[in-house]
Amino acid sequence: MKKMVFIISLIGLVLSFSSCDDSFSMDEEKSFMPIMYEAKTPEVLGTEATTLLIKGIGDLVFDEIEKTDWKIITKYHVEFRGSRPLELVDDEDHDGDVIYTVKDALSSIPTNYEELLLTYDKLKVTYNYLGSETVLQPDGGLKLIVSIEELKKEEEPFFMQSGNIVFRLCVGALPVKIHKLPFGIFATDEEIDKWIKEQEEAAKKEEEPNNQ
Repeated sequence: MKKMVFIISLIGLVLSFSSCDDSFSMDEEKSFMPIMYEAKTPEVLGTEATTLLIKGIGDLVFDEIEKTDWKIITKYHVEFRGSRPLELVDDEDHDGDVIYTVKDALSSIPTNYEELLLTYDKLKVTYNYLGSETVLQPDGGLKLIVSIEELKKEEEPFFMQSGNIVFRLCVGALPVKIHKLPFGIFATDEEIDKWIKEQEEAAKKEEEPNNQ
């Protein structure tokens, strides 16, 4: 009889612990629920981070997930006519990189030629916790870092520059998507016509002494 009472008491204790654990995981303050994500440092710095750390209160790491489907959507190529190198226009001083906080789906990046439009896709990060899909927030925020990568520049006989506008979508300080938009800058038709005219006039002057 005592053995039976002990077994019943043990079962009740186990059920009690199980019930406490459920309420513990889902308490009203959600202290032990995943609420944010952080990019995990990749093995090669400067490359895209493909692993996200799922975190809760106090930087508790619940899990790691893979995410590689981030998208930065731009034109295929942009071309400008002018005689100045491409520059990013920003109200603050910077060393070549301009940092934007990602707030809206559509972003406008001003340059000394024209604004560049871009949009994003697959930004939402969700995590299934206890059978429920939870939308997580980025720890450190989502940022877009823009820079210009010059590949070639010529001043003579007229101006030409080519390269890439590099967009880095970052979780905190780590890039999760790197997108390059090729660009080219070429002299205007007026500048080309002026150069051709100058060459023709120079050729005529060289011929004049021979005709005398």
